[in-house]
Amino acid sequence: YTGRYAAADSTLKSTILMDPANPSPRFTYSTLLVLKKNFAGAVAQLDTAISFTTNSMNLERLGIYRAVASARGGDVAAATQALQRVEKNPRKGELGYELALLYTTLSQRDSAIAWTDRHLSGLFGDPFFFRAPFFDSIRNDPRFQAAYNQALAGR
Repeated sequence: YTGRYAAADSTLKSTILMDPANPSPRFTYSTLLVLKKNFAGAVAQLDTAISFTTNSMNLERLGIYRAVASARGGDVAAATQALQRVEKNPRKGELGYELALLYTTLSQRDSAIAWTDRHLSGLFGDPFFFRAPFFDSIRNDPRFQAAYNQALAGR
């Protein structure tokens, strides 16, 4: 998130080569590709990560990230479909960060902030990830700032 994309790109490619079947570096690389606006590349990395994942909640998370990358690349229907699927998941409360990201991507500000607040006020609500540029569109909202600052104060 520091904008040092060339260094991150090189490091992540090397990490993927060390363990090609590990979905984690592919997920992280997909995040970098979205920041670099290489949405097709991000989707491809996520598809590969999904193929190496068996845990149902991790599959749900990766599916949301795939929908976010697709939507940022112009396929908003993918994000809308993912949101409809996740809303039916009885464990959606465990996906607070991902839902905040998805709602932010869909420009649904109130829902994005509500999920941000819900995630950050939870036991595992780490404010670090909300520093990502993905949340720039809601960052100046006083409700976002309140949730973020409260999470920082609680750490």
